Amino acid sequence: MKKKILIIAQLQVWDIKKNVGKEVVSKTIEAMSKEYDVTIISPDKSLDFENVDHKYLEMNIQFKLNTIKYIGYLVNTVFFYFFYQKIKSIIKKENISADIVYCIGHWSGFAAKKIFKNKAFIVNRYFGIAWDPKTFFSFRQRLKFFFKLISYKKFGNVAVMTNDGTKGRQFLETIGYPKDKILFIKNGINKEFSIDEKFIENFKEKHNILPDTNLFLTVSRLAKWKRVNVSIELMEKLIVDYPNSKLLIVGYGSELNALKELVIKKNLQDNIIFVGSVSRDEIHNFYSMANIFLSFYDYSNAGNPLFEAMLHGKCIITLNNGDTGSFIDKNSCVLLENLDEDQMIKKTQEVLADKKLRDDLGKAALNKLNETFQNWNERTSTEFNFIEQHYKKYKQN
Repeated sequence: MKKKILIIAQLQVWDIKKNVGKEVVSKTIEAMSKEYDVTIISPDKSLDFENVDHKYLEMNIQFKLNTIKYIGYLVNTVFFYFFYQKIKSIIKKENISADIVYCIGHWSGFAAKKIFKNKAFIVNRYFGIAWDPKTFFSFRQRLKFFFKLISYKKFGNVAVMTNDGTKGRQFLETIGYPKDKILFIKNGINKEFSIDEKFIENFKEKHNILPDTNLFLTVSRLAKWKRVNVSIELMEKLIVDYPNSKLLIVGYGSELNALKELVIKKNLQDNIIFVGSVSRDEIHNFYSMANIFLSFYDYSNAGNPLFEAMLHGKCIITLNNGDTGSFIDKNSCVLLENLDEDQMIKKTQEVLADKKLRDDLGKAALNKLNETFQNWNERTSTEFNFIEQHYKKYKQN
């Protein structure tokens, strides 16, 4: 008989539409459905994973209030209580039982710990952490993130933390999570993809992208810490000498309107294209057509967009923060040490002027990715083996 696994997700599996969102979440659920009897509670109105029983968690009001300055912070401060009560109500109403509770997000771990206590094996699942090790535990930051830290410290039996360059293992160990109970693991990479040449042809025609256009690309959720504004400001400087340059911004988020206003303010409407959210399959078309990939996140740049750019052998310009330098180096990308404007412009102009340099950096990036990354089947197997190993110990005690 298959073990019962309950997934509690505090955020939507899909962003905006199906197949748009964190690939690691959908890949994990797909793999779990083959190994376990899976139930998932999430804020998605519908999920159609095969062999997965989905329960809708209504969170619309919280999501809307969350984006309002100050009010959003207050909502987040008390959110854990309402989230806990809603999860508890669904579990009781639907009579849900579980051998393993897989908690996506810190509030999910808090709720599971309160509801199940020691009657189920609890997995805390984190996808990196937005923090600065130098300042996070200052008095001001401790006060600001007081309730958030409480939820993180409701330790489960094990934690699975994505190695995305944000020093997530260091964070968990700093707050006291037992070292031997942490799996610190990179995302997988789907190394098989297809390119729709007709789609690319139509897209280029629609947006007047010519053969000699210098086409830049960013891919991310449009959140403040992703710093897409830096790429827009870089374009403003570049078009003085390279007027045939355009930037594709792929993604959706709370900063969309602010970024559009910035584009208008800089008079860059002819040079910036907001693509919006695209599916996992469609995203490869944009990597394929771009010449240069840009990523200037705060905390770390070592996320799936960077890895996908490496997979496509793109010339990458990024920032060496967090543990980004452990994934890609100065031999395989333009790795900036800070956001010095003059240096950014100089390095970007160098690769624009030298196609061979762009090609060599792209080839080196692809080689580096192939040396260090698992495919998704290997990646999910590693995680499930870790969970099963600790689950056996849990049952023996």
